Amino acid sequence: MVSTSRILLTIVLMIVGGIFIVTSLQSLNYTNIVIGVIIAGAAFILIGRGLSKGRERGRNTVAIDLIAVVLIATFFLTMLVGDLFGLIGRDQPTQNITQFLLVMEFGGLILTLISGGLVLNPVITTPKFNTAMLYIAANFAAFFVLNLIVPPASYKILGLSISPANPFIMVLISIPEETVFHVWLAPWLANVSRTGPLGGSFMQAIIASAYHLFVLGTQPEKLGVVFGAFFVTGFTAMQAKLASVTMTNHLVNNFISVLGRI
Repeated sequence: MVSTSRILLTIVLMIVGGIFIVTSLQSLNYTNIVIGVIIAGAAFILIGRGLSKGRERGRNTVAIDLIAVVLIATFFLTMLVGDLFGLIGRDQPTQNITQFLLVMEFGGLILTLISGGLVLNPVITTPKFNTAMLYIAANFAAFFVLNLIVPPASYKILGLSISPANPFIMVLISIPEETVFHVWLAPWLANVSRTGPLGGSFMQAIIASAYHLFVLGTQPEKLGVVFGAFFVTGFTAMQAKLASVTMTNHLVNNFISVLGRI
């Protein structure tokens, strides 16, 4: 039974976090948005742990399988070489964003390791492969809807932008995003809040939507679709327990979006 004081504290934290986020949308005050997300996240964990008190839940992880290792290694190699030799772009914004994505990927792996969620799964059995293919097909259906509603946008972070969008970065950004949001954040939230895959996917999707304020701006309909897509893929990643499932989806989705401008 959740105590009244815990419920009241959770409501207050949710309201405070919401105020920080909503009042920062017009001016896109990134600092206040981050503060609001942290407060709302803390409230989510607080109420989740209170509701699940006394219940045993299995540990959620998303394993980095062989395909994911290849994709991550390819990301690091190409981005490092591209940055060092100016192959991606020699302008300062492109250089800054390239370095940011490298730090994002490395940080995601470190956070996964620190939180105890780093699992390597080099072997995939035939039944597991078939299940993974089913999840990939289902995610592509969700991404197709996303692409119909949300057009490609130039990447923007902390006031830095690439315009017109650098196709190479727009495709490979999927790798660090998957590592941070689906390999680390969604399972970590599921475990620490004791709400399981549904709860972890839900809160992760909220944070991912806030992150996409840097990319899509403040259009509610676009952020709503982003929330839905990240909720579905976060849940899928934890159900499949393989990073390559949503990582492949996201990579191919971005490639098709950039190539076909759909």
